[in-house]
Amino acid sequence: METNELTAINPWFSGLTLWQNSLTDWANYTKALGRYTQDFKAQSKHAGVLFRQVESVRARGRTSAENQRLNSALSELCMDMFHVAMCASSKSIADFHTKQYVRFVESLFRGDTVQFLNNQSRALQKLADFDNEMEAIKAKYGFHFGDGNSRKCGETDRFELYRIFPFVDGTTRYDLVNESLKPIIIIPPYVLGPNILCFLRDNGKSYVHSFANMGVPTYIRIVKPINTTQAVARMTPEEDCLDTKFFCEKIAARHKQKVTLNGYCQGGYLAVTHVLSGELKDSVDAVMTCVAPMDGTFSRGLKKFLDNLPREFNDLLYGTVKVNGVEVASGQLMSWVYKIKSLDNQAPVVAFYNDWKMMEASVNNGGKLSPTVPALNVWLRDGRVDIPMAITKVSFQSYNIPITACGTLPVTLFGKKLNLNSFEKMGCRYAIFYAPDDDLVEPEVALASAKWATHVEALSGGHVKKATSPSQKVGGPERFHLSLTQTPPDLPLLSKSILRN
Repeated sequence: METNELTAINPWFSGLTLWQNSLTDWANYTKALGRYTQDFKAQSKHAGVLFRQVESVRARGRTSAENQRLNSALSELCMDMFHVAMCASSKSIADFHTKQYVRFVESLFRGDTVQFLNNQSRALQKLADFDNEMEAIKAKYGFHFGDGNSRKCGETDRFELYRIFPFVDGTTRYDLVNESLKPIIIIPPYVLGPNILCFLRDNGKSYVHSFANMGVPTYIRIVKPINTTQAVARMTPEEDCLDTKFFCEKIAARHKQKVTLNGYCQGGYLAVTHVLSGELKDSVDAVMTCVAPMDGTFSRGLKKFLDNLPREFNDLLYGTVKVNGVEVASGQLMSWVYKIKSLDNQAPVVAFYNDWKMMEASVNNGGKLSPTVPALNVWLRDGRVDIPMAITKVSFQSYNIPITACGTLPVTLFGKKLNLNSFEKMGCRYAIFYAPDDDLVEPEVALASAKWATHVEALSGGHVKKATSPSQKVGGPERFHLSLTQTPPDLPLLSKSILRN
């Protein structure tokens, strides 16, 4: 007799099987949930260690009353965040299991309860073994310089410049490059890192290839590893700007056209400061920002957190670590801050249940899990790199000091103020691309400088949607860039296999 036949006709055996499965499910549940909570606890512990190191010195310089006041305010903030996390977690648990109960009852009427329970078990198993999925996707995730799809075209003490070639149907296509098109240099953020911009190239999910595959001469600036490169750890905003200038002049001379500078997230803010400094006026005539935080004082989540945080603790020193003797900003802590300012959707339990729903959907879809899911988790896990302190101060200022009414940024370069009116004076196009559904860089943060822009356009999805799924039928940074070419290309004549629409 077949096992499934025995299970179907023997209620005792069926009950024993379900009981054994429930034990396995519980083990998988605790294992999977533990991965989310342990990661958050490790980041929180790291933040606590840094905090205590600073406070062990600073607390001695305050009175007992001052320390008591600050500790009380900090405790109140922690309790508020705990309340937000617990409410969000409770809602996730209640919503998920209520829907599961309804589906369970429906399965009783359909007569496929065993299949329903088995699917739940498979989803939990996949979630418990998710680390294996993440390791498997790493071979396809992000940049793999040296595989023939890129070529190093320049280098400084701090950066390398790579040219990215078209990649169509699993093959690098050097023949599809149109050298007459306007070149573009992409500036990744320090916080997110560059790999998110070449997310899953083989699956057509690559921001840099959304330009390269249109024939555009496409370049990307890659920062050298901070833990092995002293020049990166000690880098100033001026050095950052001058290295960008070096690359832009090199590429503009090669293509006999001025360059478009395109910054993603934090890279967009830096690109704007570089152009406004006037150092790039001979090599850049357009700058595009994509979901860039132009004025962090408009950030609802982070502003609320900073408003409730005692002013004495709003100091970069509390996020400082040393790399080979050089003080840098902790990427681990920065990642943690982004999480706690959005605990309503970033709490460990909330993230766990969101991923469980994705696993369940994949099981119901025949067991096929979108590679986007493990790749995003690889990015979130491996993208926590430390950041040069002077570069972090630029972001710190932009989140604490607003742009003035006359367009002056809160940062300076080479001792000069940076004013957004300079774009018009220099004849430089300024385009802003933002995501209305972005909960990391909210729309009002990205649009703070919109009245000085020559082009403003909304993108679908959240903060990384354009990076992970760049293809769109109309508009977008790619087509705006193509419109700037001295002799604009005839888009309908471009191969559909290149456009991938």
